[in-house]
Amino acid sequence: LEQSPQSAQAALAQLQQWPVHHLHLPTKMVATPHTADNVPPMEVPSTYAREWLYVYEHALHHMALLKVPVQAGSLPLQLPEDFGVAPSTMRHRAQLRSA
Repeated sequence: LEQSPQSAQAALAQLQQWPVHHLHLPTKMVATPHTADNVPPMEVPSTYAREWLYVYEHALHHMALLKVPVQAGSLPLQLPEDFGVAPSTMRHRAQLRSA
């Protein structure tokens, strides 16, 4: 993404064309521990849906981190109120407002 935003956009456009049932196909993620020397990579069973959920949640986490300096006035940006807020938190807040 940092090296070629155009390539990232093209890859995302291609992924949007995937049939939904592909999301549940099994895959193996390769994890390389960065904490120890000479530790071999591990293969972890997963699905594409599970990995996309992780990407989504991780992006939401980074959005929440970006919101902090904006709210503190360090970045002159206007963000939507729910920027960086999880859908479950939005639902919970809506329930509290309607109670």
